[in-house]
Amino acid sequence: YRTLPRERALAKEIVERHGRSSLDYFKLRPNKSYFFSPSRRCFIAYSVGANFAVALADPVGPPEETAETIGGFRRFCEDQGWGVAFYQTLPDFLPVYRSLGFKSLKIGDDAIVDLTGFTLDGRVRKRLRSRVKQLEKEGVRMKYYAAPVPDALLKQLREISDEWLRLPGRSEREFSLGSFDPAYLRSTPVATAEDAGGRALAFANIVASYHPGEATIDLMRHRPDAPNGVMDFLFVKLL
Repeated sequence: YRTLPRERALAKEIVERHGRSSLDYFKLRPNKSYFFSPSRRCFIAYSVGANFAVALADPVGPPEETAETIGGFRRFCEDQGWGVAFYQTLPDFLPVYRSLGFKSLKIGDDAIVDLTGFTLDGRVRKRLRSRVKQLEKEGVRMKYYAAPVPDALLKQLREISDEWLRLPGRSEREFSLGSFDPAYLRSTPVATAEDAGGRALAFANIVASYHPGEATIDLMRHRPDAPNGVMDFLFVKLL
């Protein structure tokens, strides 16, 4: 990735000023290249593979520069002989993409929990409530570690991650997510589910969103021998 340190610094500056979602956090990861608008106030984060440039979500910058930046990026990609796509865009700029000749394809939804109304009460949450209580009886507890997390914990998290990655179908997917990198994990808060002896069974790290009042979970991993429902337990306690 031919990205100069000053370009990465500029991208971080723009994200701090104009970021709108948790995905903007991952635009600053080392596996992204940048395309800047002529004013250098707006940018697109992307990666290239198999002659295709895939941009992560929408451009970041002043909304009035969005259309110009998307169009400029498309022309840039065409000049390189690349196809081009935008992955995980928000609905806000869909008319702009369509006006520039892009087609939209829905591939999924984000699960959003309203923390002000979250509860385990009621019939709908009965199974979840009973599972949480059962694990608590077995001595499982949630612990929250503010950044920077200690090295002793990182060692346990590495064990969990390595075991989880050996499960069928598991792999690092770094484009719109993080990966197990000690420096990255050390820089974010981490929540763990631990047994009565203090052994970490599962973990999730928390990434702040650039959307006010919102946060998100990135890595979510557990030991293969962890009790059933341990991830549900961790999410409930974290919420």
